[in-house]
Amino acid sequence: MTVDIQASFSKKEKPRNGLEDIVKDLTGDPLTRRYVIGVIECPTTKVDNLKGGALTPVVRFVYIEPMISQAEEDAAKTLFERAYKARIGTLPAEELPLEVQDELPLADGDEGEGDD
Repeated sequence: MTVDIQASFSKKEKPRNGLEDIVKDLTGDPLTRRYVIGVIECPTTKVDNLKGGALTPVVRFVYIEPMISQAEEDAAKTLFERAYKARIGTLPAEELPLEVQDELPLADGDEGEGDD
């Protein structure tokens, strides 16, 4: 089963989008991961009639707030890791930085896209 995410806030919902306050940070340092706290709801479900009527929830963020201070980041990271470990059984593995991923050959032995 999957969950779809509605990805934008309407103009009237803009005050609930705390990411607006960190636009300069996001564009100035786009690869840095940031912790946020969000509130979601599920106003829609989709029915896949070709797969026996399987339901897919479509969630949307009602509120999303970035963690600004180091103390907020640390607290959010602790809560995130605790929840992830409870759900999965281990802490999340760190992904490779994007620039390293680009240098790795693809699974079929093909070179990465930037190697033309």
